[in-house]
Amino acid sequence: LTSESNINLLLKNVNQGEQNKVNDAFRILVACGDLALRPLLSKLRNVESSKERISILHVIRDMGHRAIPAVKERITIDAPWYYLRNMAYLLGHIGNEDSVEVLRPLILHKEKRVNREALKSISQTGGGKRGELLLSVLPQVDQDMKLRIIEMLGKMKFAEAVPTFRDMLKNKSSLSRDEFVAMQEKICSALGNIGSADAVKILSEIAESKSILGIGSYSKEVKHAAEHALSYIKKRR
Repeated sequence: LTSESNINLLLKNVNQGEQNKVNDAFRILVACGDLALRPLLSKLRNVESSKERISILHVIRDMGHRAIPAVKERITIDAPWYYLRNMAYLLGHIGNEDSVEVLRPLILHKEKRVNREALKSISQTGGGKRGELLLSVLPQVDQDMKLRIIEMLGKMKFAEAVPTFRDMLKNKSSLSRDEFVAMQEKICSALGNIGSADAVKILSEIAESKSILGIGSYSKEVKHAAEHALSYIKKRR
């Protein structure tokens, strides 16, 4: 039943058959479990039809957690970016806290479509481990992903990120002024979502800071972001 020819026939019915044949073929593939899983994952790597690719993803997704080990095996540095994005998508639907660590190299991948899918999957399945993982990769990601992670850590109310945010507010590194201000604003917003005592202290220091001859102060945009975050915290209390 799980020979290559039969799997291809079942997939053909999933993609082109009448509705009753579609449903039956889909159920058979899911029920085959491990016997169909690895052939499907291999086929997914080379299939050109987007419709067939989506069908395979849906079949594997419906296999649930039993598909996790085989999916994790396929995450290798030599795999094409589009295949890795598919693996990240699958783990976002079938994964759990114990499998989230395998997404670490994908969030560091040079292809944005891969690391964005990995970030989404970490958010969906990482549970209590996602905050620590995201904070650990923050220094290694590009500026676009850095802003996305800062925002996510804020939405998660991950208080452990506050000391790192405090350091990032001061460390301009090689960023342009606009990039640095954008990051500072994003951090203020994240601190507002976290709302801890330490977050309030940092935001208050920003809002009340004054420059001496224009030196040593935060920009008006960042001050406004800090004031807005403090107002948001106050409203929630």
